[in-house]
Amino acid sequence: MSDSVIQVPDAEEPDVFTTEFFDVVNGFDFADLRPASVPVNNIPRAPNRKFVLKEASTEAARRYRNAAMKAAKMQDAKVVGVEGLADADPLLVSLCLFEINDKVTVNGQPQLVATSPQLVASLEHRVTKRLAEWVRFHSDLKEEPQTEEALEKEIGKLNERLAKLREDNNKPLGETTEGKEQLNGEVCST
Repeated sequence: MSDSVIQVPDAEEPDVFTTEFFDVVNGFDFADLRPASVPVNNIPRAPNRKFVLKEASTEAARRYRNAAMKAAKMQDAKVVGVEGLADADPLLVSLCLFEINDKVTVNGQPQLVATSPQLVASLEHRVTKRLAEWVRFHSDLKEEPQTEEALEKEIGKLNERLAKLREDNNKPLGETTEGKEQLNGEVCST
């Protein structure tokens, strides 16, 4: 890249024209951009098979966002409910998780085969959740409330959780909290 790259010091969220990929003279240059990917091994429902998780393509991001938006039930320009939102994460993972086929090569590289939605749906939730979180992070698919009201509601819920956590941390060991008993730092049902 040339010395004419725009640099904005202390920018919290640089826009597209202040990133390392925009050059005033030559425009966009993505020569140094390597798509993010990570190996995924030992999936419980697919032992001895190797996978790679890749950042979302534009098509994968579009389908994921559409699935999430379709889940929102709107009334008077406000979200009044959600139905089917849980389908969005497995969809995203199935669009970004590829099995590595070492037996077939393309230009000397192992062939990547898309995983089926059925395989992803059969995985333990905590596996799918971690894979979806990784894809959202590396694909800039942040889930942020878009309205002031939604943010205030989220802040209220977080403040309640924080107060509860602080309250529980100040209780003596073994004291009951909401039908649960704390023993050695672990919560057990009573």
